[in-house]
Amino acid sequence: MSRVSIRDWLILTETVKLAEEVKPSQYAKRIVFKRYGILGSPRDRFLTALYYDIMKRQGIIDKIISEVTNSPSPYILDPWLRASLRVTIEFFVFKRRLIKHSNLDEVKSSVAKFLSDKTHPYVGMYYWRLISKLLEYKYQPRNEVEKLELQYFLPAWFIEKMRKLLGEKESKKLFEALNRRPLISIRVNTLKATVNEVIEELEREGKEVKVSSVVPTILKFKGPYDFDGSKLYREGKFVIQEEAAALASIILNPKPGEKVIDMCAAPGGKTIHMAELM
Repeated sequence: MSRVSIRDWLILTETVKLAEEVKPSQYAKRIVFKRYGILGSPRDRFLTALYYDIMKRQGIIDKIISEVTNSPSPYILDPWLRASLRVTIEFFVFKRRLIKHSNLDEVKSSVAKFLSDKTHPYVGMYYWRLISKLLEYKYQPRNEVEKLELQYFLPAWFIEKMRKLLGEKESKKLFEALNRRPLISIRVNTLKATVNEVIEELEREGKEVKVSSVVPTILKFKGPYDFDGSKLYREGKFVIQEEAAALASIILNPKPGEKVIDMCAAPGGKTIHMAELM
């Protein structure tokens, strides 16, 4: 198992911070990883897995932040401090094995200095004081919902609602399904390539491609995939999009000459698809 360096720690902190401002969160990750020169590198996969664990466990992590800081909500804290605490709690509470014991003092001083430089020395000092609390902290679920929250990486409100709506047996099946790793899903841009052309190129890259039975321009394959290194992606021959998102534009069925306003575009995948269809 690889260990986390101070540089890794700061990269993850910047990524978690940017993910509050840039959506979807994987785009924030790519921006920061590219800035640090690790996008597509062997370190990329390791840190990506850690980053997604932090994001999936964020509900529990934020409860711990509120508890150790005596704050009603982590969102009243400085954004850099909040991001640093999320990363710190992931490692100190849930992944201590990834930190060398001899590095704990270095983590404490390096992250505190990082926060002082990014915000104000008082923020770095506050983080410094919290470290001793976090080193001793042990998370214990207080009820069944918190146990399921920890087990399935899902928010408490969603667990409660699904158990009430579906019952214990069916909701468990749903939680398990949501924790299966999905295939990568892309939509072929038919203005620049045919579905067969994209399939053939992906197969040459060693991918086993499945065509969606619902949206014929949606292709799926197992990850990981280096999008930034992909000629197909750089040339705009496909975009990253799920079946459900692609189906929405097809159901709308926009026609040439019509005016369509997307009132909730972020980042705009369906908007681009509608333009393509028109």
